[in-house]
Amino acid sequence: MTTYRFKEDQLDVIISSMINGIHGSFARALGEAYILADSNNKKIIVSSFGALLARVAAFLDIEIFDEAEFEIFLEKRMNVLDKKLMQGHIDQEEYERRVNELKEVKYETV
Repeated sequence: MTTYRFKEDQLDVIISSMINGIHGSFARALGEAYILADSNNKKIIVSSFGALLARVAAFLDIEIFDEAEFEIFLEKRMNVLDKKLMQGHIDQEEYERRVNELKEVKYETV
């Protein structure tokens, strides 16, 4: 089973598209259920129907990360920051700020 990562705003667009009904009545009902769900049930919907959400994302040209791609993305960003710090392009304070920003990148796992 593939694990995908979506940003919260990406999920909003995906769910809205599902509710519009262009992906079928099941996707519409699932989108409506997601809107009514509390945070725990939203996670259940996202983890149980990740493949459907990924198909809708692909239809909408929304770039998603699978688990491995997300780790590669973070590693590349950290390498760039390390290089900038070593070359003196940024100071330690800026480095730490940017690292903290990377740590705050929130993706829902589906």
